[in-house]
Amino acid sequence: MLGIGCCTRKGVLKGLIIRDLDNYSRNSEEVNQQLLYSALDYPQNQEMVDSILATFEEEVDSGEERELGQLVKTLGAIGTADSNSVLDGYIPRVPDSLGRTIAAALAKYPNDHWSNNVEQALLKALTDGSEFNHPYYLNQIKHGEPSDDAFDVVLEVLRNSKHMATKCFAIDCLGYKKHIPSVPVMISLLRLGRQEEEV
Repeated sequence: MLGIGCCTRKGVLKGLIIRDLDNYSRNSEEVNQQLLYSALDYPQNQEMVDSILATFEEEVDSGEERELGQLVKTLGAIGTADSNSVLDGYIPRVPDSLGRTIAAALAKYPNDHWSNNVEQALLKALTDGSEFNHPYYLNQIKHGEPSDDAFDVVLEVLRNSKHMATKCFAIDCLGYKKHIPSVPVMISLLRLGRQEEEV
């Protein structure tokens, strides 16, 4: 009997979360953050995914862009193959910063959605973005399905970076995927003197 009551309460709670997500534009920012956090307990729940995706599309279309990053991260965590494809289609149509957020969310979570759009956004983050964020993007490329062109960009990051952490993440990425053309560059790094042990 206790188990049935638990399931009923969870079902009621899910219904309330969906109802409040449907009123997203009228809620306070704090309420919406709590709703999106609560939604993480319902992976691939179609009603919840549909509600959050509809809100994302409305916010992008209206230009208001309230909390788009959190909407995207939640969708990346609980989304379905269909919602991932819809998000993927937005990558080339939105500002670069939002495109990177979408690409990172799709590449990061267990559904591991990878596409040319995702790859291009992550590579753009590597070539144009702050080097402070390079380890994060390199790690996502490592776990994706990168093309040879993507590995060539990672290899350039390895060659040109002045930061040891970035070099280590690039080596990890290239080594994890066994990118053979990078081996001579990795060997040449052994000449870095005091950094030899880290390499």
